[in-house]
Amino acid sequence: SAYEIFPGDGEARLNLQVLGTRLFDTGEVLDRNEIYALGGSIEVPFANESWRARLRFQVGLNEDNDYINPEIAWMGWSAHELYVEAHYFGGDRNTPGGFYRDQSVISVGWRVHL
Repeated sequence: SAYEIFPGDGEARLNLQVLGTRLFDTGEVLDRNEIYALGGSIEVPFANESWRARLRFQVGLNEDNDYINPEIAWMGWSAHELYVEAHYFGGDRNTPGGFYRDQSVISVGWRVHL
């Protein structure tokens, strides 16, 4: 289930999602058979839409399984974006991909929209 709004009828955008997976009659499996999470993003352009602040996230509701991705981007160069972002992962030992370990990273990059 998802919900998207534009607060204040402006350019800001808020997207919220409730995620869930439940496997029945699986017996013994390596993956988790029950996952519930809240995820989404908040995006706000500013300075005459030359800049964008964005936060993407997912938070586990039944187990500690968190992902947070703040980003700031400069979009004042036609189809190009320059950005700085961080990716934080945290969670229980059974977090997919082993991201319960210190797997966080900071990225600097350039995107081209064709």
